[in-house]
Amino acid sequence: MPSHKKSSILDAATRLFASKGFTQTSIQDIARLAGSAEGTIFYHYKSKEELLVAVLDNLRADLAQCFQGHLAPGASSPGFPAVEDAIAFYFHLASIKEYYFLLLQNHHLHELARENPACREQLEAIYTIILGFFESAILKGQQDGSLHTPNPGKTALLLFTMVDGLVRLRAYNLYEPGALFADLIEACGKILNRRNPEIRKPKAAP
Repeated sequence: MPSHKKSSILDAATRLFASKGFTQTSIQDIARLAGSAEGTIFYHYKSKEELLVAVLDNLRADLAQCFQGHLAPGASSPGFPAVEDAIAFYFHLASIKEYYFLLLQNHHLHELARENPACREQLEAIYTIILGFFESAILKGQQDGSLHTPNPGKTALLLFTMVDGLVRLRAYNLYEPGALFADLIEACGKILNRRNPEIRKPKAAP
């Protein structure tokens, strides 16, 4: 676990990288917000790029812990409600950990990942965890036979794309996801081929 001083530096860097962007944030900016000397930051991290990788690693670990807690045995119901709960939880995380999601939406971060293998590795790990969260919810929702999708992995990618798109709109104050939540859930039910025994009864044999 990082020390209190390192935690302050990581938190300050996360907020500034998310709000100002990586290229526009200086070590001096981070030191000022963290209440640390620039030398202290360079003592822990050799460069701003290394600090960014540490920020992403911290973000990955925190998100993984949050998702694992939500999907713990008994934490949610089987069937389609498991998927609905996962979507609602993702929206919840995006609101309480706003800087995480703003950072992941940063264009310069993905540009840097093309040139920095360590940055790319962290980003891939983060998105693997997020997609795994949605896939786990789908698999859990299939337990009672109410959901059917031939490829939970690809379907998880579709759900993430839809849900994260609304998170982006909210991040930039363009639209409130809550206004479309019911429509989103209905669309997800169709994508997952949600089975309703009261509606989809098997046809009688001729």
